[in-house]
Amino acid sequence: MLNELLSLANSLESAGLDLTVRHKAIKEAKSGTALRVMLGPEGDVLDVMPVPSGASLWTLRDGQKNSFPFVQPRNPIMTFHGEIPKSLEALGQKGGKTYRNLMAAYSDAEFSQQEHLNWMPSGYLDSIRKRLSSIQSGCAKDGAVACAAMERFLKACGTPERSVDLLEQLRDKVLNSLERNPSQDMIDAAVGMLIGKDKKGVFLCDGALLFDASGYAYPIYHPKVVAAVSNALSNCQNSSPDSETGSRKCQVSGVSTSDFITDTFPQPNLPTIGQTYLFSRNKDNPSLARYHVESVESLLVGTDTASRLDAAIRAITQPSYRNKTWRPVSGEKPKQTDLLVAFIKSAPGQDLVSVLAPSTDQDDGLDENDETQISTSLRNYKENTQRFLENVRGRMGGHCDQDMIQIMVIRKLDPANRKLVYSNTLSVASFYAAAKEWSDGEENTPPWLRLDLPKKGGFASKRPPHISPFGLVTFSRSTYMRGGTEKAEVQGLPASETMRLFLSTSSNTGVRSEVRRILNLVLRRRSQLLSGVAQNLTRGGDGRDYDRHGALQTVSVLGILLYKLGRTNYMGSPAFKLGQLLAAWDTVHVGYCIDLRGGAIPPSLLGNQIYSMAQTSPTKALDVLGRRAKPYLAWVRTTNSTFPKLEAFRRLTAIKVDKNTSSEVKRQVHDAWTIVKALRHAKVAGVLASELKESLPGSKLDETFRAELLLGYMAGLPKAEKKNDSESIPEATSNEGDSNE
Repeated sequence: MLNELLSLANSLESAGLDLTVRHKAIKEAKSGTALRVMLGPEGDVLDVMPVPSGASLWTLRDGQKNSFPFVQPRNPIMTFHGEIPKSLEALGQKGGKTYRNLMAAYSDAEFSQQEHLNWMPSGYLDSIRKRLSSIQSGCAKDGAVACAAMERFLKACGTPERSVDLLEQLRDKVLNSLERNPSQDMIDAAVGMLIGKDKKGVFLCDGALLFDASGYAYPIYHPKVVAAVSNALSNCQNSSPDSETGSRKCQVSGVSTSDFITDTFPQPNLPTIGQTYLFSRNKDNPSLARYHVESVESLLVGTDTASRLDAAIRAITQPSYRNKTWRPVSGEKPKQTDLLVAFIKSAPGQDLVSVLAPSTDQDDGLDENDETQISTSLRNYKENTQRFLENVRGRMGGHCDQDMIQIMVIRKLDPANRKLVYSNTLSVASFYAAAKEWSDGEENTPPWLRLDLPKKGGFASKRPPHISPFGLVTFSRSTYMRGGTEKAEVQGLPASETMRLFLSTSSNTGVRSEVRRILNLVLRRRSQLLSGVAQNLTRGGDGRDYDRHGALQTVSVLGILLYKLGRTNYMGSPAFKLGQLLAAWDTVHVGYCIDLRGGAIPPSLLGNQIYSMAQTSPTKALDVLGRRAKPYLAWVRTTNSTFPKLEAFRRLTAIKVDKNTSSEVKRQVHDAWTIVKALRHAKVAGVLASELKESLPGSKLDETFRAELLLGYMAGLPKAEKKNDSESIPEATSNEGDSNE
């Protein structure tokens, strides 16, 4: 990961982006509710307020302890003795953090001086004194507030009794602040600090304190304060007599230096994956030794280089760049979330990830049950891609092949280990060509194929949606069973494979074996869903037992994969027409049952019964279909020759159904339209069967054949075109588009 971060740092500096380099001792503070505590010159608490949202908090600490100015006490300020009061139940409910509930819980608690005598760990104040002495002499004016905060805190906590008095002052100021302005931010922070959170019967502090000093131009969390403290720490370290004088080359940047990382690397707090060590090797694990050298000594990295890498990854993942240069994305395993970072080297702030990944407003990952997060419309995708190219062309004067894009995916393997699971660098021209071919592949689907998806107040007819390259990772993690009605989570495709698919072109025959492998996986996991949805809708169902959005996504993915295999005219292939033939006979079967069986439709329709055989023995399936279809063909001939019945159908299909129409009439109209459609499909099925007798023998039975067969069965026949009213059969009427086809 270090090499990729070095390239990122060089790109950001070349683009003129100011990197805020931090000394390795400065850590990012944990996000969450925090109270800003303003200390006076004598260490007294002057005011308390919530830390503004969006503030980038920092702290100095020894490993994971002795943190300041960001402090997280173990225990809340107030204590509950005996049974837990009922007032806490209301406070813990959803939406229960209100001023009234907080004050009710506060009245049931008490402040115990004895329990707070040792609220600071041993050696904590000595650690702060040591840090103060290391920065006080060399700290610029902008960083004076940090020194003042340390001095005032030391005054306030000179003795254990005085440290308890500080907490009492803090409690009183919190209550005063709540009375003045009971905002939700203040209430949330007060609940975490005063009451805490119940964890297995023990109340622990669920908030934090940020100690600040009054009377200064900048708050302690201001970037200028951080920069001043960082420079002071660096100057102190460089002037230390223990620093090495020999100069050697950094093994990452190649720059000669005498200051190398000797303990721990910087640990930026990255979105989605949290605190991240840029490099670490466990010295207790012999297998991680390199040339008999252990831990960080196995890789000589200059302190300045490590600080640059830390600054670069923090800059590119800052909150304002969310959904532009970074975004949470799903990993190939269930409940796994990775961090995607993508940027143009000449324009790091340019929106790029919207082309690669589905959008989300979740901070901790993706809500995969929300279809708006999994895919956006194909039109929006095309607009984003075109806008991206035009912006780059404007910067590069039309020479897109001269600018480069870098893409990284970082994963949290365990609480202390992060790994780069995907990295690639390519030109803008190559990226745009891949994005355009991806959208062309998404349009490689039957134009009449639509499904009704639920929406507020009813249903909306939708075409197969856009699915992004990283959305394909989430897509591949689902497999369907029980005829497509049940879904299970399994391991999906890794980002490296979906990106390789995205960047491949249909003209590159070398990648077709991998495309076929992915196609096989999709067919194994999704065929039951598509065939189940197709039969359910033909039977007159509403598809509510099926993942209809997942079915439409599957159609999009199949279109992309067939496009990558050069199958752009597959809707005229024998496999696709065979699928249409099976779907047509399903419709005929339903019409037959409505007319002669009183609407009693069997669980499996004629075409669906033969679908499995058609995947492996299509010629045999065609022969079996011809034999089994004889009674239904007889019904079609009899119905077409019975003029009174046709006239009855014509009258029923001419009725305009509205909210005032009785349920019985609605049923009769629906049945009439279903029979009319069955008669038309029987006529088209005869033409398809004649064509297939000539073209089907000799077809190659591979994954391409099965995919085209499945799409043909899912798409069925397109709606009938409008004809003149003088036609003698009802299928030619102009209302068929309203017939649930």
